[in-house]
Amino acid sequence: MSPFSLLDLGTSHTASKRDALERRLAGSADLVLRRLGLAALVGWAWHTDGWNAKTMRRLRVYRVEAALVAAAAQFTLPPNEDELA
Repeated sequence: MSPFSLLDLGTSHTASKRDALERRLAGSADLVLRRLGLAALVGWAWHTDGWNAKTMRRLRVYRVEAALVAAAAQFTLPPNEDELA
């Protein structure tokens, strides 16, 4: 899967399109693309919708990933993580 094939989002970046892109990256066989999925999740959570139960569930999935992804996810500390557990 080419990273560019994942970016067929058009000009509108709705939450559903962002979620779809993050999930496609997360489901990739390529470890680097999965790490990019984590970066997308974190970026969107910090800069758009905030951390909520849904984004925390996704973060927990990344935390049990392969080392390249899990290491970054382990040190992603949302400010309200305890409230969303």
